[in-house]
Amino acid sequence: MKWPTLKCPFCGGNLRNTDLRRGMPLVCPTCEAKLQYSKGQLWLSALIALCIDLAVLYLVGLRSLWLAVATILLWFPVCTVWEFVFVRIIPPRFEAYAPRGYKGGLFGN
Repeated sequence: MKWPTLKCPFCGGNLRNTDLRRGMPLVCPTCEAKLQYSKGQLWLSALIALCIDLAVLYLVGLRSLWLAVATILLWFPVCTVWEFVFVRIIPPRFEAYAPRGYKGGLFGN
């Protein structure tokens, strides 16, 4: 599968896939805006992975405590595989970079 084309939400410029680093902003080469992967899309992907995990384990026949334990243990591997598929179905969205601990809003740090 081909990696999706990454676009800047501000200027529409192409972003380089090789510049993605965890915890670091992605800088648009066209407008020099600092970007980060959309937190909403990350949460959505994690929630879908949790639902897939629960559904598969339920269909396998796990119930009650075993279902909860297996869900906790298998969520991260399922989430990792799902994220690989998810970014090819829905291209990654980016938002303005907010440093760790930044609250934002009117009375943010």
